[in-house]
Amino acid sequence: MGKQMIYSAELKRLPLFTTLILLCIQSMLIDVDITGFMFDIAVAILAAILLLIDFELEITNEKIIYRVKFLLGIIYCRSLTSSDIKIIKCKRTGWASKCISICPLKGTKLRIIRFKPAGVYDALVSFAEINNIAVEKSKDYQILER
Repeated sequence: MGKQMIYSAELKRLPLFTTLILLCIQSMLIDVDITGFMFDIAVAILAAILLLIDFELEITNEKIIYRVKFLLGIIYCRSLTSSDIKIIKCKRTGWASKCISICPLKGTKLRIIRFKPAGVYDALVSFAEINNIAVEKSKDYQILER
């Protein structure tokens, strides 16, 4: 059995929480018609659901497992072995943030952004080197590695 590490996404929950609070305050202070009230309720429910979603990435020597969790249950799980991956692309997002796109042979690519601990990017590049997967690093990404 190989080395195993689990990483979690660092989500920006403050904007969602602020939206939820502002909608609650607005509905208490302002007299709105039923259409506006229903829209506020729909947005509040969506914000509450999004606050409870977590993303997880597990890297072993043999495979990568990507999970989307809602509360305590897993709502989406994708497992990729080295033979399922075509290329791993390393890019820069924002001013000083790294992003890795895992491009599988079939299906949509996985974008790994703001996962903690920060070693997730090095672990994915090591996974690619161990399993002979092509790694493409942009010039901006190489600047961030220095």
